[in-house]
Amino acid sequence: MDVMVKYTYHIDLNTPEDILLANLSSEKRKSLNKAKSDELEIVRETNMKVVKEVILKTFSRNQISKNMNFFDKILFEFANSHNAFAFVAYRDKKPIAATFCVHDSQRAYYLFGGYDAEIKHHGAGVSCMWQSILLAKQMGLKTFDFEGSMVPEIEKYFRGFGGTLVPYYAAYKASLPLKLLFKLRKKL
Repeated sequence: MDVMVKYTYHIDLNTPEDILLANLSSEKRKSLNKAKSDELEIVRETNMKVVKEVILKTFSRNQISKNMNFFDKILFEFANSHNAFAFVAYRDKKPIAATFCVHDSQRAYYLFGGYDAEIKHHGAGVSCMWQSILLAKQMGLKTFDFEGSMVPEIEKYFRGFGGTLVPYYAAYKASLPLKLLFKLRKKL
């Protein structure tokens, strides 16, 4: 059994909203203002087919392998109004960005997000994430958890929301060739 240290960002939702906003990077605040001035419509979306459509565009564009059966089970069988929420940004009635979160009684977990690269808007995804954070706060949850990323661009995106870096540990059992591959990857 091997253990790998990974990192995520947590936002303390006991923080007042004006301080949460002030903790955003200047780039994120500009994006929110741009979305507002361009009159993007940010909607709490219950139609998971729309959410899936937007997220799959990002998966496809980034060549992210996905288990569609698992993805569909999360969106269409597990998610309901008591344990999940999603936001979609619309421009001219077309969905252009989405976020999807699940939650328990204490914490919201950001699981998926994406945008349509053909009709993208700089503030669409940021606005969906911001509304997800505000809803989690409104629901009385204590923490918004970005669920980590080891991809530098995604980590930078998460960091811009002003959370605290938190380590977590993943245990895995791997064959010798896989262990060697992990060690080689760490050295590179």
